[in-house]
Amino acid sequence: AEAAWIVSNIASGTSEQTSTVVEAGAIPKLVAMFPTDVSDVQENALWALGNIGGDSERFRDMVVEAGGIKPPLDVLDAPANYTEKVRNTASWVLTCYLTPRRAEFGLDVTSKMIPILAKFLRGPEDLEISWETQGYAVKALDQICANEAAAELTIKTGILSRLVELCTKGDTDLRYNAI
Repeated sequence: AEAAWIVSNIASGTSEQTSTVVEAGAIPKLVAMFPTDVSDVQENALWALGNIGGDSERFRDMVVEAGGIKPPLDVLDAPANYTEKVRNTASWVLTCYLTPRRAEFGLDVTSKMIPILAKFLRGPEDLEISWETQGYAVKALDQICANEAAAELTIKTGILSRLVELCTKGDTDLRYNAI
């Protein structure tokens, strides 16, 4: 956990520092760390992947090619298996990968994200998911929907009624992204 935390801190620095982390071979090691039951390791590995993938389109693509899209999607696909901190970090990571100033993912990637994000936002009734975590998931969907084909796939999931509901609840950022 501590090693991933250190890598995450370095990767959150300058692009040169993030590049050094990437050149040291951190991406595949962070992806490989994720399948663990230790929530601190999960959270820190996700955080580091988000910092790396959020630095540039090139690093984001490297993270995705190394399988770095799978860990956050696994969390959101089975949220009851993870702590709220891990769920929050996973949804934040997707927003890092989808930052608007980056080139869009292809539909091959976003088409995997859309049903999982929709399922997560509908969520199990018995699971408490914070507004912040839901807000990151809604923001990820918002960023995905900049692509018309992805927007159509999102509509087909039936998530619109839930997004309308979220427009009346939660915090301002959540409502803004739901709109």
